[in-house]
Amino acid sequence: MPLSTVVSSPGKVLLTGGYLVLDPAYSGTVISASSRFYTIVQDDTTVSSGNIRVRSPQFNDATWNFVVDIDSENILDPESNNATKNKFVQLALEKTIRLAVELKEKTIIQEVLSRGIDIAIVGDNDFYSQRATLASLSISRTLESLKMIKPFNKSGITLSDVHKTGLGSSAALITSLVSALLVHFSVLPKSAFSEDAENNHDAKMDVLGKALAHNLAQYVHCLAQGKVGSGFDVSAAVFGTHLYTRFDPAVLQLLMDDSTVCFI
Repeated sequence: MPLSTVVSSPGKVLLTGGYLVLDPAYSGTVISASSRFYTIVQDDTTVSSGNIRVRSPQFNDATWNFVVDIDSENILDPESNNATKNKFVQLALEKTIRLAVELKEKTIIQEVLSRGIDIAIVGDNDFYSQRATLASLSISRTLESLKMIKPFNKSGITLSDVHKTGLGSSAALITSLVSALLVHFSVLPKSAFSEDAENNHDAKMDVLGKALAHNLAQYVHCLAQGKVGSGFDVSAAVFGTHLYTRFDPAVLQLLMDDSTVCFI
């Protein structure tokens, strides 16, 4: 039976703190939302051996194919026939594979890649404006009307044209993607992302595993955005609701300056 891995990550709302969360001297209250991003990673015989296909079925022109060669310096190359580019997805794939190769035997990663990988990424409707859909259905813009829209609504537009609602879609996407890949490559156990991770028999290892996913997601998110941000959106996507204190931006600066380095 083909191996399949599913990991979801929530959006966020910063309840208190405002711009003060940019200063590690202050803390803010970040709330994880009920809306989530889901990443489904599975073996797929329709994908060529050593290749990865990523799909975002809610949008037009949102399929990206990549060729992976873990012995190459580039490690990951997008296929020339991709209709669009997605820096967030590409960096998440590249950095996660580099980390997996560092932490696991290369032969294990090669064996997983040899089966061909298909990745589907979807987000709950609340991450995106649904005005156009409501208008097409000729219904009023109310909370009750939003419940009438099918889950994972197809927008009919490209990602570059979508209007976001500010729930931290890019952070939730990257967190769910890197976490699902870490599990799929057997770098982390599934238990690291269970709701009861802290009470499992390997609780310490699970907590460390979740911290690893957090650190990787923070790095990829910063790299994709081109700056070290506040980080509370990724933190909420990994740890849920909590009192957030920003990490020292200097811990990521070396990695930001050298994008080829592997992050551990």
